[in-house]
Amino acid sequence: MGNCGFCGVKTGALKCRFCGKNFCNEHHAPEKHSCKGIDEFRYLMNKRGVENYGAFSTKEKTLGTFKQ
Repeated sequence: MGNCGFCGVKTGALKCRFCGKNFCNEHHAPEKHSCKGIDEFRYLMNKRGVENYGAFSTKEKTLGTFKQ
């Protein structure tokens, strides 16, 4: 048990698979906590020529400021 990396509320173990931080039910989706890890993921998949990876499109506008 820890605190949500976005709002600080005590939470269970909902770990983001892109940035590795823990979040509450409201903020566990990458779009809800401005995940920088998803930007890196999309960049790497785009670089490899992958347009879709599961439920995530690598062509979507990035959420944060990841730049390589």
